[in-house]
Amino acid sequence: MESLTKIQVGGTHYKGMVYQPFEIAHANAYDAATFSILKYVMRHAEKGGRQDLEKAIHIVNIRVDLLAKYGQRYNALNTLLPDTFCTANNTPYAESMILHTLHEWARFPGETDFAKLVLIALAHLIRVEYLEGN
Repeated sequence: MESLTKIQVGGTHYKGMVYQPFEIAHANAYDAATFSILKYVMRHAEKGGRQDLEKAIHIVNIRVDLLAKYGQRYNALNTLLPDTFCTANNTPYAESMILHTLHEWARFPGETDFAKLVLIALAHLIRVEYLEGN
């Protein structure tokens, strides 16, 4: 029987991944916002393009607000490291750097500089992938 993580219902944007976004999210106990950001970063090239990265930016800002309002009840784990995830999935450099920073922000949610770095990296990726020469 095929592993359920190798089956995708609707689309193929995760099908070729060794680890799907929900695997690293589950293994590391990411909150819902962190998972959503991860998901949009990983699928933008295959599915939603610029709009997926804009959604990721929107959710970064939502997470900042939620952390200010409610705090964080737990810090993410290091069960499945971003290096392992990104190497196995052949993740491009820019996306890999975003995911590494996102992971650190999930581990240390009070460190607001991580949020700023994720926003800067997402804006840069939009400029490079969807504005310059396109």
